[in-house]
Amino acid sequence: MMMNQVATESAMPMAPEPAPAPMITESLTNFAVKGKGNILGDGTAVSVDLGAQSHKGKMKVVLFRDYGREGHLVVTLEKIAEPFMQGMAELAVDGQNSGQPQIANYGRGENVEIAFGFMPLIKVNKSTDVAKTGTTGWKSDGTLQEGYTLEVVNGSSLSFDIELVDRIPVSANEKIVVDNISITPTADTNKDNVLTWKMTLKPGESKQFKVAYRVKHPSGQQVYFR
Repeated sequence: MMMNQVATESAMPMAPEPAPAPMITESLTNFAVKGKGNILGDGTAVSVDLGAQSHKGKMKVVLFRDYGREGHLVVTLEKIAEPFMQGMAELAVDGQNSGQPQIANYGRGENVEIAFGFMPLIKVNKSTDVAKTGTTGWKSDGTLQEGYTLEVVNGSSLSFDIELVDRIPVSANEKIVVDNISITPTADTNKDNVLTWKMTLKPGESKQFKVAYRVKHPSGQQVYFR
């Protein structure tokens, strides 16, 4: 019985040796990770482990008024300690797949910003305000009076840092003038008249922002917004 037991044990297949740790090589112009693994020849996709990194990021929700009502969850990794290699990433929020973006190369010390998909519970709603003259929209004398209110609503169960982004027209023609601009509360504004408001909203909180302006143009001519 002992001999049979020894013969049986000797016939058992040996466990495969663990794959060696990935090798990292870095030069002034290149960063490479080399790893080994078993890939079967049947066309099945296989993932080769090249190591892992762990980062603690800062979350925020960005709302672009011109691109729909729902917010976008954005995570910022500040001054990463290890380089990022360019490639496809698989993103997930609360265990649910949220996208497969292409990640660029990043070096040590850089900030990385990654969009993780929509946040349907955080929204911006737009409502048109009636001008003091009692009219809105295009007028026959060659002016456009525009005024509206943007309301940001946090319908989630968490507090979030939120950025609201909007834009008012910039004239590319000296005969067209944008004036009577009113922005409440004040927003950060760049040279292209892109407005950005930053806020923190608790669950169920909301905040309003008012924008108004006038566009004057030669009477009888059509103005295009791009």
